[in-house]
Amino acid sequence: MGEALSAGIPTILFDSIPGVFELVPEKYHHLIIPNGDYKQFKIKLIELMESHEIHEFQDSLLLSNHIMEHFG
Repeated sequence: MGEALSAGIPTILFDSIPGVFELVPEKYHHLIIPNGDYKQFKIKLIELMESHEIHEFQDSLLLSNHIMEHFG
């Protein structure tokens, strides 16, 4: 998960991952879904593919800096 985020890869995550809300920048918290909710996963995946957010994730410097600030 951390590697994907730091590389700028769009990541939809389940909320059962320890520390997920601390690792993911707040503006991307809407990509964190309830554990096991595969219907919501499908919805978020379609939303992500159709949105401009996928391009925002390409700014790996922003994500890398966030990770380094909190865990580096």
